[in-house]
Amino acid sequence: MTLKFPALRGLVLGLCAALAANAHAASVLIENATLHTVSGGSYAGSLLITDGKIADLKPTAQAGAITVPADTTRVDAGGAQLYPGLISANSMIGLTEIEAIRASNDWAETGDVNANARAQIAINADSEQIPVTRNGGVLTVHVVPANPNGLIVGRSAVIALEGWNWEDMTLKADAGLHLVWPATLLPPWLPPAMRADAERTALQRVETLKKTFDEARRYAQAVKADSTTAPDLRLAALVPVVDGRERAHVHAEDYASIRAAIDFFREQKLKFTLIGGQDAWRLAADLKADDVQLILSTPHNLPLRRHEGYDVVYRNAARLHEAGLKFAIAGEGSAFGASLEKNLGYVAGAAVGYGLPAEIALRSITLTPAELLGLGDRLGSLEVGKDATVFLASGSPLEITSTVQRIWIRGKEVPVESRHTRFRDRYDAR
Repeated sequence: MTLKFPALRGLVLGLCAALAANAHAASVLIENATLHTVSGGSYAGSLLITDGKIADLKPTAQAGAITVPADTTRVDAGGAQLYPGLISANSMIGLTEIEAIRASNDWAETGDVNANARAQIAINADSEQIPVTRNGGVLTVHVVPANPNGLIVGRSAVIALEGWNWEDMTLKADAGLHLVWPATLLPPWLPPAMRADAERTALQRVETLKKTFDEARRYAQAVKADSTTAPDLRLAALVPVVDGRERAHVHAEDYASIRAAIDFFREQKLKFTLIGGQDAWRLAADLKADDVQLILSTPHNLPLRRHEGYDVVYRNAARLHEAGLKFAIAGEGSAFGASLEKNLGYVAGAAVGYGLPAEIALRSITLTPAELLGLGDRLGSLEVGKDATVFLASGSPLEITSTVQRIWIRGKEVPVESRHTRFRDRYDAR
């Protein structure tokens, strides 16, 4: 569009400049807070936000050394707790609104191989679940496509839970390829014929995976040899995995599935990240030896076997920590689970009740997922230069009694408001 009138053109350019200047709030100094840096301990102090980044932070005794710009807004935290925003490392938020209403779900494609499907472009920035989730301190989400009946389900994205649209929200457009490993853990009551059929189908699907990986390698060779090779988007999306440039993300829960995935990727001489991992503690040594990264699903699940104790799932994280493995803790990564993302802190807190140190639990929902998702230089801890994606709370996010008081995402303060708070206020006023 060409603007013919100079005055109008000047006005539009001036408005654009003003909008750009206000993309981040003016500098903010959060004082009288307890800073939980995650990477460097906790202490009473102050933190300065400038241009959407953490510009400085110091203990109270040294707070006077912080250079504060003239236009800085001062926030007296009143002794509240300041944390880096929590990161949900396995979520379908933005891809589903109401699970039972099919038209509000956009999280899966049909067929076995959809490596080129992108979660990023399907994210609904106006989802009512987003402000609800933010109010639990979860400010960044790894959005993952899903298809329980699929095999290669697509590519995930990492988003900030604030923005006009999915483009504004995107922190990482392509966070990796996701596979659903064919499960062979079957109900004990299944008739023998059906059990044999299910096991045979699972083996066939693993063969399909092998053939698809081989096809992707041949495709990469063909493109390298001849740039005019007809494009195949599905195979092209697999190439970074099969040539070893990036890890695949493998969704598997039970021992047999995890064991099979380890063997498959060992044979392929490739690395992968395990998502789910309810039985991961049973294979801790193999996972460590093969440098498998871990994103554990919620411990709020039943054991996989009837003879197991109720606490076997809750103790998974502590056992893996004792074995020397590093992991993120996430929700269940389902359409139903998207509405529960606000509870991420309590999910990690449940593992603390069964032996996981509290500092490791906090790290598992902040810095560790940031590192696993390739955003450790931007998120997950209170450090100079990182995104000012932080929140003030009355207490630890691992405790259900704590409440989030104020939120900043990339330096912009976001209201602590949601459908839930509006309902509360409506009925409180009766």
